[in-house]
Parts: sequence; structure tokens; C-alpha cells
Amino acid sequence: MTKKTAPNKKDVNGKNVSEMMPQIEKKIDFFKDVIQKTIIHVQKNKFLDILGISDVCSCIERLGELSIRLHV
Repeated sequence: MTKKTAPNKKDVNGKNVSEMMPQIEKKIDFFKDVIQKTIIHVQKNKFLDILGISDVCSCIERLGELSIRLHV
């Protein structure tokens, strides 16, 4: 019986995944910020009667789903 070892996880450039974590976290923070700003902008557009309530609800629901995916 031979023991199998998992290969090291490396990206295309040969970098270890742990070396890329700061860059990944920075991008996640960027997208969280974009989602938050988009929600605020959508709410302002609702207040100005640019968007209807169904559009606002749909948009905020989808943005919420994206936000949950980022936190996983």
C-alpha cells in the first residue's frame, strides 16, 4: 500500500496559494466596497424615483447574494 500525497497548490506563475492570499483578500475587500456603494446608489435612485421598488428589491437581493458569496 502506497501513501498518496496531495500536490502543492500552485498557480500558473508558480506561486504558492498562501503567497497570493494578501492579493486575494485585497480584491475581496474591493468587491465588498463596490457592492456596498452600489446598494447606496440604488437606494438614492429609488428616493429620486429613478428606479421602481421591484428593481430596487431585485438589485439589492442579488447584491446581497454576491456579498454572502464573498464572505464564504
